[in-house]
Amino acid sequence: TIICTTQDEYTINTNTLFREVFVLAHTQHLKNKDIYEGGSKLTVVLDAEDCDSPESVTQRLYKAQYGINNAFLDIFVTENGHAKNPRVVDYYGEDEPIEQGPDENMHDSMIEHIAMQSVKRGYILGIGIMSSKRVGINHKEYGVTSRGVVKFADIAMKELGVDIYKDAFTVKFTGGTNGDVAGNCIRLLLDRCPQAQIQSIVDGTAGLFDPDGADRGELDRLVLKSDLDHFTPEALHPGGFMLFQRERRKDGLRELHRKVIRTDSGVEEHWITADEFHREVDDLVFSVSADLFLPCGGRPETIDGNNWNRLFAGDGTPTARVITEGANSFISPEARVEIQKRGVVVIRDASANKCGVISSSYEIIGN
Repeated sequence: TIICTTQDEYTINTNTLFREVFVLAHTQHLKNKDIYEGGSKLTVVLDAEDCDSPESVTQRLYKAQYGINNAFLDIFVTENGHAKNPRVVDYYGEDEPIEQGPDENMHDSMIEHIAMQSVKRGYILGIGIMSSKRVGINHKEYGVTSRGVVKFADIAMKELGVDIYKDAFTVKFTGGTNGDVAGNCIRLLLDRCPQAQIQSIVDGTAGLFDPDGADRGELDRLVLKSDLDHFTPEALHPGGFMLFQRERRKDGLRELHRKVIRTDSGVEEHWITADEFHREVDDLVFSVSADLFLPCGGRPETIDGNNWNRLFAGDGTPTARVITEGANSFISPEARVEIQKRGVVVIRDASANKCGVISSSYEIIGN
């Protein structure tokens, strides 16, 4: 579910919705190639522009997800092999065991509700309709997807002569401290890679750059608990800065975003235009140099045929030696080919983040 809190977000996401869901479905099908029903994707755009609090956004989110799940059950609940609802035209005439998986903005409480509603309404799979349950393998709690992402990064970096568990290296992220994939990847790096320096992080709430690596203690405080905008700017090293998506103010007709810069003497606050904000966030993704790039959040095809060259400096030097796609379809196929031609190791999504699918499969079998 894509939550849009502004008209611009809603317009952009609805314009790209069908392309996005097609690309995601293709990737999901590749990841699910060993499972009987293959893979697909459902994407919902939620208009939350008029919601005046996080609680009201969550209420609308749950209402939409509740309605969609019950519509699914209206169609697919069967009795004696045929659709139970007499209004369903059933040409197939057999039970259809379709499993759902958790994704963006699917909270634990809704996962549990969907499982219980499936049992209540008599769906053939019972609680097996949904994975990542409390009695199963919760993706965020156990970090199952992230373990695969970090393992692929470990192997790729080792091929380049870097042991991430012993050697110093730099890394940049998309996806924040409270995200399932990014948060658990950060957790694993903090716990297992004592010399890892996280140069930049971008999530839906903020962007961060630190030339000496983000403070590990501050990251440890936030990981799997709070979004990036809760990072304390005073914990940045000199030369570091933060950009805030939600902290805005009006200057006439212009909308300004808060930016804080860490200097030798302390923290300076600035207010920048929306154009400057988006340009600087893009620079964190493309222009910050690091040994390893872990895109673990963001929209599909953020890097595409029109902008992949921004990952390279003027002399052709790449801003990342290894890219391990924790987020589905973050790089378009044509961009992936061009990036690889220039010597960057790219571990694509359908392999790198498949551990979530693997654990979900075992959970469904167990149910």
